[in-house]
Amino acid sequence: MSLRLKQRILCIAVVVLTLWPLAHHFLVERYGLNKWSFMGFSMYISKRPVYPRESIRTNVFGARLDMPQQAAIARAILRYQRLRFEYGQLYDPARLAREVFEVAPPVQRFSVEYDVLNMNRETAKFEGQRVQYAARRGAGDEEPIWTEESRPVPER
Repeated sequence: MSLRLKQRILCIAVVVLTLWPLAHHFLVERYGLNKWSFMGFSMYISKRPVYPRESIRTNVFGARLDMPQQAAIARAILRYQRLRFEYGQLYDPARLAREVFEVAPPVQRFSVEYDVLNMNRETAKFEGQRVQYAARRGAGDEEPIWTEESRPVPER
């Protein structure tokens, strides 16, 4: 390997390591990625609170499910929670609905509701936002039909 090639590789590595903290912080603030993952540069400056899991509630409507179907849905929900914690809003809940509809054909409707905490930059207080995704089975081979609703979390 020539000296020129080594210098070029070193220069590229320095540029990437210089820009990654900014990109990581943007992804954490905008999409809710886990601020400790992906080399974790944003853990020191992010205003997002750290908690092990979002408060996630799921509902399956219109079906009597046998034990294997219930177990498959529970595994899908746990996988969704883990991936949602790592990738934030970049992990689409439609994947969970497709998986639920695939493992449990009797299910007609499915919803995912979770609370997200964010810091209000003007008041420096945490505010909760409740997000609900609801899916219903499409006709035939159509994709699930999604609706999304977001509202403030009621104060306790």
